[in-house]
Amino acid sequence: MAETNYDLLLNKLNEFIRKYHLNQMIRGLILFFALSIFVFILVITMEYIGRFDSFVRTVLFYGFGAFLIGIFAWLILNPFLKLLAVGKQISHKQASSIIGEHFGEVEDKLFNVLQLRSLSNGDSSNLIEASINQKIDQLKPIPFSLAINFSENKRYLKFLIIPLLIILSLAAFEPKIITDSSARIISYSEDFLPQAPYEISIQNEELLAYNNDDFVLKVKLDGEELPNNLYILFEEQRYLIEKKSKNEFSFTFKNLQKNLVFRFFDGQFESKTYELR
Repeated sequence: MAETNYDLLLNKLNEFIRKYHLNQMIRGLILFFALSIFVFILVITMEYIGRFDSFVRTVLFYGFGAFLIGIFAWLILNPFLKLLAVGKQISHKQASSIIGEHFGEVEDKLFNVLQLRSLSNGDSSNLIEASINQKIDQLKPIPFSLAINFSENKRYLKFLIIPLLIILSLAAFEPKIITDSSARIISYSEDFLPQAPYEISIQNEELLAYNNDDFVLKVKLDGEELPNNLYILFEEQRYLIEKKSKNEFSFTFKNLQKNLVFRFFDGQFESKTYELR
């Protein structure tokens, strides 16, 4: 069966509707990444400054995940499904209105064709059909799809470029804000020790000792704020480490019988765990 003029018009409208939803999806992709990066920066900065406990980090982790899922569904998945004709697309009348904003008099003619088609019945059908065909002939040369311009989405790129520049600046000048905060939020269920204002470096080439022998542990501290005293914690006991200089300490493990797990403590901050084998 040959397609009527009205069928051809509907095909043009349907093509416009698909392009409209594709344009929505392209715009949604840009805004999705812009919002995702911006909120990511906000979350890691809050964590870096606040160093929150496990509960708050859990809220941040799942809140950020829920936010990503929500804006993905809204900005990308929704128009993608409409592009596949799954879900409610814009109507032919809505499409006519959008096309009319671009082509002036087209909106009224399209509305008239759609209205006349709905009235086409009984004795007046031939007369109405003739009127419909006349208006459709006037609309045929007009490329409805040109009412959608993909390049207009470039104006949304500024919303993506700004957070990208911020994240690149952080990566270049303060990478710890990204790496440390991300690691703490991803491991939201773990408890993290407060970070000391100095770094501990063990001067021994390796933490390896022989059974029944002594082992002298040599430690050096680097930083602007150094503690007066440094302790070593192992086997649920705390021992004061001998201070050799302002930033050098040593401690002797006597008659080692087994592997030892230990950490350092200055009265306020604890270090990570080390193992002497």
